[in-house]
This record gives sequence, C-alpha cells and structure tokens, in this order.
Amino acid sequence: MSIKFSANITMMFCEVPTLAERYGAAKAAGFKYVESAFPYFEPLESLRDAKEKAGVEQIVINTWPGDLKKGDVGLAALPDRQQEFESKLDLAIKTAKALNCKRIHVMAGMKPDNCNEAEMESTYIKNVTMAAKKFQPEGITCLIEPLNSRITAPRYFLTDVNKAVEIIKKINLPNLKLQFDFFHIQIMEGNLTKTLEKFLPYVGHIQIAQVPDRGEPDRQGEINFPYVFDLLRKLNYDGFVGLEYKPRGNTLDGLKWIKEYGLEIDQGRERVPCPLNPKHYCYKDSVEKHLKKCQKQQKEMPTPLKEFSTPELQNLIEKVEKLYDEHVKAIDEEILHHHCLDEELGNESFGIPAIRHRKQQASLVGQIQKLGLLQEGFCFVELGAGKGNLSHWIQQALPDKSDLGFVLVDYGHADNRHKWPDTGPKFERLRIDIADLNLGIVESVSAGQRPVVAVGKHLCGGATDLALRCVTNTLKLRESEEHSQQPEQKKMRTEDNPSQRASLAGVTIALCCHHRCSWDTYIGKEFMEKCGLTQRDFALLCKLSGWTAATWTGWKTKEEMNREISGVSLGVSPNRDIDGVSPNRDIDGVDPNRDISGVSPKCTDSKEDQAETSSTAKNITDKNRQTSQLEGKTTEDKEITGSNELEEHQGQEQSFSRTDLHLSPAQREEIGRKCKRLIDYGRVLYLRNCGLQSQLKTYIEEKLTPENVVIVANIAS
Repeated sequence: MSIKFSANITMMFCEVPTLAERYGAAKAAGFKYVESAFPYFEPLESLRDAKEKAGVEQIVINTWPGDLKKGDVGLAALPDRQQEFESKLDLAIKTAKALNCKRIHVMAGMKPDNCNEAEMESTYIKNVTMAAKKFQPEGITCLIEPLNSRITAPRYFLTDVNKAVEIIKKINLPNLKLQFDFFHIQIMEGNLTKTLEKFLPYVGHIQIAQVPDRGEPDRQGEINFPYVFDLLRKLNYDGFVGLEYKPRGNTLDGLKWIKEYGLEIDQGRERVPCPLNPKHYCYKDSVEKHLKKCQKQQKEMPTPLKEFSTPELQNLIEKVEKLYDEHVKAIDEEILHHHCLDEELGNESFGIPAIRHRKQQASLVGQIQKLGLLQEGFCFVELGAGKGNLSHWIQQALPDKSDLGFVLVDYGHADNRHKWPDTGPKFERLRIDIADLNLGIVESVSAGQRPVVAVGKHLCGGATDLALRCVTNTLKLRESEEHSQQPEQKKMRTEDNPSQRASLAGVTIALCCHHRCSWDTYIGKEFMEKCGLTQRDFALLCKLSGWTAATWTGWKTKEEMNREISGVSLGVSPNRDIDGVSPNRDIDGVDPNRDISGVSPKCTDSKEDQAETSSTAKNITDKNRQTSQLEGKTTEDKEITGSNELEEHQGQEQSFSRTDLHLSPAQREEIGRKCKRLIDYGRVLYLRNCGLQSQLKTYIEEKLTPENVVIVANIAS
C-alpha cells in the first residue's frame, strides 16, 4: 500500500514567492496532493486557476487565523470574537469550495491573559459543532488538531490529543475528525504507536515533521519515521499524510528522503494486479510496460529440479566431481581478524547471529588489510551496502585517517542515517541498480582520483556478477609494472577511454546465494563453456548448490561454539591477528544457556542488520541501542533470537530430495559445496583475465555459515 503524501505549500516550495506559484512547483516535484494553511491572502481566483492548471488536489485548509501579526492562531475558542468567527467560517467554506477542498481545520486560537478556560471550552465546542454542521451539506470534513504548547504555540487552547478526542465524542457528528500531527503529539504526548492505534478511528488527516526542529523526516530527531510509515501500512491507513515541515534548504533537495526510505509520491495512479503474476502490482496506466519486464522475468525463471532426468543429474554430478578436482581442488582457509571489532566480539549479550556477523566483518576487514588496501588514499565502494556496516568497520579500522572515500551502493530500502562526525571521511549513498552503475562517471569517485576498493557482504547471487562486471568494466586497472607489460586481452575495457580516470585497486566480496545466480548475468561463462557445460547445466549447478544449505547444520548456541573452538588446536599464536586466526575466537563471559537457532546463510540485509546494532556502531543507525520513541523497546530486544533465516534455503530441501540418486545428506552437502566453488572459480578466472590477481578463501568458520567463502583480488605487485 502506497502512502498518499500531501505537500504543505505554506511551508514547502518557498523558493517561489506566491502560494499560487507553489501549486505548479509541487506538481513539478511529482505531487498530486497539496495542502495549505491560510489561502486567504492572495486572490482566490488566482489560487483556483493555478491549482487547476497544475492539476493537483487541495486536501486541507485552515479556517481564518485572525491577525497573525498580533499572534492570533484561530478564533473558535475565543468568546469575545464570536461574530468574527462566524463570518470568517463562511469565507473558509467559500474558499474550500473554490479549491474543491474536502477538509477544513477549525483552529481554536490562543488563550488570553486571565482567561476563563471553562468558558473557552464551551465556546469552542459550540463553534466546532456549528462548523461541522455547516460543512456537512458541502461534503466537507471538519478537523480539529491539538498543537504543542512547548515549542510552537505556548498559549494555544487545544494541546491535548485526549481532550480533542473527548470533544469529538461529545459533539458526535460523523464529519468531525481528528487531525493527527506527529510533530505536535510527540512533543505533548509521546507514545506515538499506542496513541495512533487508540485514536485511529477518529483520525481524518495526518501530518508529519521531525522533532524538535520540524524538518524533513530523515533529519536527526526523536521520531523514527521508517517505523512510522511501516506502522501506517500495518494499520491500513488509507488517508493522506501531510508534509507539514520546514525544509532545511532547497525543497527539492530535501525530498530525496522519500526515495531513500523506499517510498514514492503517490500521484493518484491506480495500482492493479499483474495479469501474469497476481503477486505483482503495477500502475494501471503502465501495464504494458510492466508486462514486458515481467515476461522477461518469467523466461528467466529457473527450471524445477524435477524436470531433470536421473541420468542427466548423475552425469552432471560426475562432471562436477571431475571439474572440481581439476580446477579447484582445495581452498585456502584464512580466517582473519581486525582489532577494530575486539570490543564487539567481547560483548557478552550477543548470540550466535550477532557473533557471526561480527566475525564476518572482522575477517573481511582483515582480508582487505592483507591485500595492502586498508590505508589512506583509497575510495571504498560497498556494493549492495544495505546499512553500510562493512564500510563503517573499515572506517573504524582507520580512525585517524581523513584521505578516504566511502560510497554505499544499494538500490533497495535501507536506513540512510549515517551519523558520521563533521570531521573525517564522508559517506555517499547511491540509490541505483548495480546493473546500471558506471563508477567511472561518479563524481566523488573520479574527481577524487582515489583508487577504488570494491567490497561487499550483502550481495546475493547474480548481484555478485553484476558488481564484478561493474568494477572491471567501468574502472581502469590501477597501474603497476607487471600490469603495464600484460597482453592487451588481459587489460580492462576502460583502458581505451582516457576520460575514465578512476581506477580499480582491488576487490573483497563475500559470496552468497549461488542458487540465485543466472546465466544472463554470470561473468564466468567462458570457463563453463570450456568445461563443456551448457546454460541448462549451469541452471542445474545453481540448483544443486542449494544442497549445502538444505542439509547444513551449524552452531546453534554459544556454548556449543565455544566448546568446539576450544577443543581445536589452532597451531598458531593466540595473539595472531591479521595474518591468522582471530584472537577472539573464544569469547569469555557469554551466557551458555542462550539458545539461538536462526543461523543465516543468506545475505538478506534487513534481517542481517537487525543483528548488527552495537554500542560502537550507533553512528550507523539512528539510536540503535536507545529506547525507541515509538516502540518502547530497544533494538537489542529484537536481536535475532528466533528468526528463521535459513528458511529460504531450507525451503528448497524437499524439492532437492531426489531419492533416485541414492545420496546421503553428507554427500548432497558436499556436491552442493563443489557446485558453488565451480561457479565461484569462473568468477576468479574472469578477474584474472581482467589483469587482477584473484583467488577464493575460506574466511569464516563453516559452522557459523555455509556461505563462508570470499573472493579477493588486487593488482599484481
């Protein structure tokens, strides 16, 4: 369900001087719906004509405010201005009808000195009743709204949402509703979730702004707006949400939060089910365009395993065994560590999922350092970045270095609240599909002329291939003596384009979800074809790769993990760091009775990052470990203690159970592992053909995740 945002053109688009002009500005920004506070100070005809020309809908207006210069904010509760209220109520109705507006907010007004509050309340109830009854024949909803008296309107009459709903119940007219402004109610009431849930039946309109500065929702503040928007969808709120905030700068620049939050401006277009797949929805006026894309996806749907015959499966398994022995044989285990995560890995409250993710981060940072790339002068591009946790730990590993660049690439919705200090390196987020990304023309990459280090931990299946193709096709290879002597066929494609100044220094990408790879995007086709494997064989390789996760069992408790690790003779110094195994492999003081069952081999960012919050990572997500203003519980309460993150892989187990093959679970797991490595080896060869030194490494214990291999590459020294 999309959220219908309404632009408040009294506060927004102030770059243009008149309210009439702002209708067009709002339309140009993509808005279908607008609202305004006091459309009484410009000719009504010009407002009406501008609104109609822009093709937008007026959602709400306020009643006449009184004398704004004298501090008036409405008249409805002022006994000595009854006549003025009644005459101006007719003006509000006239204005609403001219603008075809179906909601009017009746403003109460400010309490004068030595006021009689009981008399004001009686007057307010009488006038709101009058207004609602006058609005009814016109099809207009009467709104009342509590404002905050702590920041905005210190002497405003109606400040309590409970009192507002009490008045609505007392008057008991069907067209009398509550205007629920998150900004005001957070300041006066708090407990937003329960307050909204309690009063939603009385709500006729919603407005939002961050607290305390009344800025855009993505500004640092008290309200977690991604949660708010999810809550509105959960509650099936289908009304309008007014953007009644003060932009921090240019209005258009400030609107980027909508896309960054995975939202869109509802332009009043109707959404309908896709004719090919009822799980898909598209706009009714773009069904034809959607079908072209959907038909392509249908063609790319993987062939079910049951359609492969027994002889075909047996023949491919024999090929896999032979090719694995011929090309891969064994992968070096190099479980590294970096001290930047020492404190994290010593946290006694963490369970297996949190430990796994931190060990992965520590080893990946260690891999980058071993490649000689963890130093100043590089631009780290995290592909499939999610919340950007890997980039965070790279920066933490270089705390005193400023000559660094960080670019976070992710097309999906992720928390964009990177609260980095004003000093030090800056983090840029690119909301773009990796398939469409050209790093060579990204200004922050090319202008800085820092060699790029491509990193990734969340890439899934075919996204890995798109990422590797992106960095090798859109960046030059960083010069080295050996590289300059390489034959032309081993040099990267961009080297014939002198305008591409950005260069690639190296790659460190954790590999995942091989069952999601596709032939169209796979970069190792040349290797597969030389091995005599067809596109159909590749599809089967991807299918069989899922056997590893389907039968895999890992550590489910910290007690089990610590017992097995402590029983293994590592054969290295316990203080060995970057060049060996983590000194924190045995974590003291953990709760041995905490049973964590949801161990994940998949890279789904939203679930993974629930286990990524920490005291030192609080710069990444806004108030990760603080009590949520909306939920009343900490993020730690939601540590993955029972999530079934293996569900996607384990759900394939039944379809992979081919009893005709007479394979044990252990045999199936080993075959799946070899299929993965053959897919990955094709990627290694691709990078080598581009002029890079590349190899596969086991970078984390397999008992923590079956997706425990990383592909690394750098320039030959």
